[in-house]
Amino acid sequence: MKLKKYAPFGLYLSLVALLVSGSIYFVQRRLTFPLEISLGVGLVGLVFYVLFDTKRAPRAVIGDRARHRNDTIISTLAIIGILAIMNYLANKTLLRWDLTQNKNNTLSDQSVQVIQSLTDSVQARAFYSQNIPDEKARTLLENYKFHSRGKFDYQFIDPVTNPIAAKEADVTRDGTIVLAMGNRIEHVTSPSEQELTSALIRLTNPGKRTIYFLTGHGESIPQDQEGLYSQLRQNLLSKNYALDTLNLLDQPDIPSTATEVVILNPLKPLTGSEVSALSAYLDSGGALILLSEPPAVTNSDPITDQLWEYLSTDWGIDCENNILIDPNSAPPLMVISQPLGYSEHPITAEMSNMVAVFPTAHSLAIDTSLQKVDITELAKTSASTWGETDVTGLRNQQMKPDAETDQNGPLTIAIAAQNLSTGARLVVIGDADFANDEYFQAFGNSDLITKAIDWAAKQDNLINLNTEPDITRVLIPPTQSVFLLIVLIVTILLPVSVIMIGIIVSLRRGKSG
Repeated sequence: MKLKKYAPFGLYLSLVALLVSGSIYFVQRRLTFPLEISLGVGLVGLVFYVLFDTKRAPRAVIGDRARHRNDTIISTLAIIGILAIMNYLANKTLLRWDLTQNKNNTLSDQSVQVIQSLTDSVQARAFYSQNIPDEKARTLLENYKFHSRGKFDYQFIDPVTNPIAAKEADVTRDGTIVLAMGNRIEHVTSPSEQELTSALIRLTNPGKRTIYFLTGHGESIPQDQEGLYSQLRQNLLSKNYALDTLNLLDQPDIPSTATEVVILNPLKPLTGSEVSALSAYLDSGGALILLSEPPAVTNSDPITDQLWEYLSTDWGIDCENNILIDPNSAPPLMVISQPLGYSEHPITAEMSNMVAVFPTAHSLAIDTSLQKVDITELAKTSASTWGETDVTGLRNQQMKPDAETDQNGPLTIAIAAQNLSTGARLVVIGDADFANDEYFQAFGNSDLITKAIDWAAKQDNLINLNTEPDITRVLIPPTQSVFLLIVLIVTILLPVSVIMIGIIVSLRRGKSG
């Protein structure tokens, strides 16, 4: 045997490895990974010696008479030992190969850098019931743990069987991942690398992010009591936003600490000085969220409203003086966004298969001629919807579209815009009730308002990940003739071939014997 002359080197390697292992243990006094590697090398060397010098090695152990009958046992045990060592070292060694075409199981270099630069341990709790698939979340969390050098761990909790844990973590939605670092937490509602890495960045950079809610015009302000916007409030607090109020009639300038300003259903128009303050704030790269009810509900006129005049002139966004009606909805004043009609935008990226409902809403119009503003129509209604302008007829339960005055759907109900010069961001939604406690958890409502606030505050994309898009694979079933050919090969040709080879080998052995 050609390898027999190298067998003694296996024994020498084993002895050297044993000496190295003793030295490592003498210094470190515990079983460490280098010690495990050294012991493994020693065992491999010994197995190599036994396996390839089958005469001398067995004789040294059991004598010459039993050598031949034990050769098979020794070889088998040696192979099993090598496989066991390889399996053990493979589990202890941080090496992986992602064989998927678009690298679904590989984190980007940016995410790996973020997870490996953690200054403190992060514990992730994934609240998934049996009703929500968790395979994607498990794979993603395991990848983060793999690269974290012991700084990231996770556990899955069923919020149905353990509602106390869900309540303590302020989890109100199935499929939420709660990241905790010390006393800071971040909620992630969609299991994507972009969301998780951005949340980790926010955890490690806990700068104060304050959202100011405008007051003085009958606006709704998120409060703790039920029936208003307490769920929105709790959601924002769980994302480490600080909430405060702002009265521009009393304080003419927007604080420099403002991450964004939210105007939630104003019942009275803003003054010129207030609009000027908002304009100056946006000119400096600020962020504004406007949730407005139909003018007929607030008894306002968008034509004379100075805020709408500013939005039309500087941003190309106009308020349509109507109330949206959908005869296919119950009640008809409840309009529904079209899940296939969402534009490609970070706000609606995770809502492709989910509708949003709007109890009372008006449509919006855009002017795309402004070169400095990038406008995206986020959500539209169904084609059966129309914008009712006859408020008197509506109050008399006369709901019929007028071809001359009423616009037919699909109609725009939510818009996101960004000033390309200043970086200012603006989101306008033609309804405010959709975000209150009654409708916050309905379908994709919570996603829409939360993502809108995150995007406006520039918290949606804290890191630019070059992730590969998902590849859609379609299984094409074989034709009937191809299927029959496969069955013929598997059930007849392959078994017959094996039997024939066995017969031929048996006959040749008989002749040679």
